[in-house]
Amino acid sequence: MTSSKPAAKPSKVTDEFWLWAEKAGPPPLNPDYVGKWQVFVDRAHVDKAWNDIATLVHAGELGPSAKVSTARSNPNAVGGPDTHVLIVYAQDWRDLADLRRILRKLREIALAQGWVHFKRDRETLAGAYTVHGRKSVSVWNAPPGIDEITTKWVTGKRLTVTDENEAEVILAIASKDDPL
Repeated sequence: MTSSKPAAKPSKVTDEFWLWAEKAGPPPLNPDYVGKWQVFVDRAHVDKAWNDIATLVHAGELGPSAKVSTARSNPNAVGGPDTHVLIVYAQDWRDLADLRRILRKLREIALAQGWVHFKRDRETLAGAYTVHGRKSVSVWNAPPGIDEITTKWVTGKRLTVTDENEAEVILAIASKDDPL
């Protein structure tokens, strides 16, 4: 994993799948808990969006790292060839206060205005991708707005996670996990 300078333009890079940004001295990410917000943008806007994200990561205002898909064709990509994904990592999928903080920041900089999805690395490492026919790969979803988080993993129907039910929802999701 190499950290790119914010000036790198993902719309022009074709020799790598990803450009990365990391804040100085990030702690190692634990794949048992790490996850990421996924924001999809079109090629016409990806370079500015990436510059904004990388700058915020380097300043310590988002998660510990982020990456963006490049113009290189990727078999796991969702959307058309002109769609890029910006991924902003969080240390722990169970820390909804931190996830909401990151989500608010993404919305403040005019990204993530529509639905946004949070996928745990454990699903990625298991090869769970919607492009391969798997549904519900995102443990958390955020509808348009500020920082509401929902899930379908507990009941199969959309459930809004609140301060009152947060611990119970997290426990229910974790209890369904297969051991790594």
